[in-house]
Amino acid sequence: MKNLVIRVLAVMLVALMCVGLFACGGNNGPANGTTAGTTGTQNPSQDPTVEEDFTGHKDPKFYTYNTYTSLSPSNWNELTYQDNNDTQIMSYIAGSFFSYDFKYDEYGEIVPGEFVMQYGAATKLEDVTDAYREAWNLPEEGKGYAYKITLREDMKWDDGTAIDANDFVYTMKEQLDPLFQHYRADSFYAGSVNLVNAQNYVKQGQEGWFAADGPYAVYTAEELDSKIVFTLAPAGSLKIGEDTVDAEVSLRAAMDFPASYDAAMTAAYLIANYLGECAFTAETAAAMEGKTMAEIKADATLKAAWDALIGWWQTEPNEELDFFVTYYTFPEVDFDEVGIFVGDNNYEIVIVLSQPLDLLKDDGSLSYKAAYNLASLPLVHKAKWEACKVAPAEGATLWTSTYCTNALNTASWGPYKLESFQSGMQYVLVRNENWYGYNMDEYKGQYQTDRIVCDTVKEWNSAWLMFQKGEIDDIGIDVTIADDYKTSDRAYFTPDDFVGSLQLQSDASQLEARQSEGVNKLLLTYQDFRKALSLSINRADYTAKCTTSSLAGFGLFNSMHYYDVENGGVYRNTDEGKKVLCEIYGVDYTQYEDLDAAVAAITGYDLDQARELLTKAYNEALAAGDIK
Repeated sequence: MKNLVIRVLAVMLVALMCVGLFACGGNNGPANGTTAGTTGTQNPSQDPTVEEDFTGHKDPKFYTYNTYTSLSPSNWNELTYQDNNDTQIMSYIAGSFFSYDFKYDEYGEIVPGEFVMQYGAATKLEDVTDAYREAWNLPEEGKGYAYKITLREDMKWDDGTAIDANDFVYTMKEQLDPLFQHYRADSFYAGSVNLVNAQNYVKQGQEGWFAADGPYAVYTAEELDSKIVFTLAPAGSLKIGEDTVDAEVSLRAAMDFPASYDAAMTAAYLIANYLGECAFTAETAAAMEGKTMAEIKADATLKAAWDALIGWWQTEPNEELDFFVTYYTFPEVDFDEVGIFVGDNNYEIVIVLSQPLDLLKDDGSLSYKAAYNLASLPLVHKAKWEACKVAPAEGATLWTSTYCTNALNTASWGPYKLESFQSGMQYVLVRNENWYGYNMDEYKGQYQTDRIVCDTVKEWNSAWLMFQKGEIDDIGIDVTIADDYKTSDRAYFTPDDFVGSLQLQSDASQLEARQSEGVNKLLLTYQDFRKALSLSINRADYTAKCTTSSLAGFGLFNSMHYYDVENGGVYRNTDEGKKVLCEIYGVDYTQYEDLDAAVAAITGYDLDQARELLTKAYNEALAAGDIK
């Protein structure tokens, strides 16, 4: 993982336990199969005379789940969706290759070693790197570069059309089609599943400046040192000869530098916050700007500066490329050269990767990473997709698609199908009788709900009135009613996390430009001042009064961040994680009975320490002439 740096100067963290109310009674129940039978009526599942339906349920009643969303989705197209809101329909109408679950003890704690991986739309996953190593020019050693996915043979679209490996390969061709430049195309060359030649296929024929880790996945000094150019500048602000470099290095994206940070400001930020006193200085950074790696290495002073910079940044191979851009022309590529194709029969997909993935354990069984990194591949209904293609409008260059923007042009291979959609008003989903999962024991007893009705209700107060009238079956608890309803036996709690941050400008030149007579901004550049502000915030009080959360948090990694997924290993529960918190908040854990007691003493609220730090920062600023 690259050094992704969060520039949060004073942080309020809330380990959120999302809470909602569910109505009771009637023929309604959540889509996950929670039973909400009618009061006083025998549960039909106990009646052996009731016929079992196609879902495996012995229940003649028809269940409708009424819910709401504050924002209506604009599309649910796997190839183009842009935000989480668009997944609210997509999650119901798509399947997955693998699934996983934990086993819990009587106290609701994860049982170590009882993590279970299960096959879904796939029936087998095999590492076939050796079989394709020579043909695809894969590294001479190593596994995880090529996988064969065997599919179920009973998969169908909601209209009954059969699904096989050809459909997934066809969909990937459309996903990467250079005529469309789909928003989600980079998921298969700049994410975890990086298909061989996927980026070359999407960008074929494009010429210009690119971040160096785009065209080049591997840094080889002999091949690249004269081709890659160092810069810390935002796109459009560096000139090389007559060219304006309209690309920016991956370092800037990883650290989320705004466009207002020029090369000098970016270098100053890195030095002040991470590098400190070393060979990489403001002067050497300016001298390196616009030079090739070869030119930097040829100068002893610049080479020392580069060594200091990459020594701080690098945690994985090839991250040298994160500081460079390159002029490149993407070659013409046939789709046959992209790392996905049908295997030995119509139910086998083979994927070939430019970077390996560890999806299997040593014994060949599924690793949790199979579900994390390869939950599925995108899938579109070929006939509907072709009918929804839209040629470029006059003056435009790219094709577009209306696929998955209404009920008629939507197809489902998941547990539900879209019955109707009215933008900004309502959508309705019903069970998809052709879903393969209804034939699997793993899903017995799930998906009891027959129909899901979701209204668009922009204001929470309006949704609250609807809930009180029985028009919707659940609602998130707002802080205005939390005191009355958080303890209700109809309140359901879902673990979640929310990070609220106070972000402060810390660049001296920017702050100085914003000063006026009697108004000082430069004090914000002092770390002790910013820490004092952080320590003046009572997180527990804020959490209790302004949110429906159950706990205040004190670190960006909370109890939902795992370092050992299969055994339920939470980073925050480790000695290392506890010590970090103590050190950040100035708690001497050696003075407590144990680390847990020390962590329990942390509040993040310390006015005495805040006053001391504020005074220290003020005196330093006064001595430096930054304040009067």
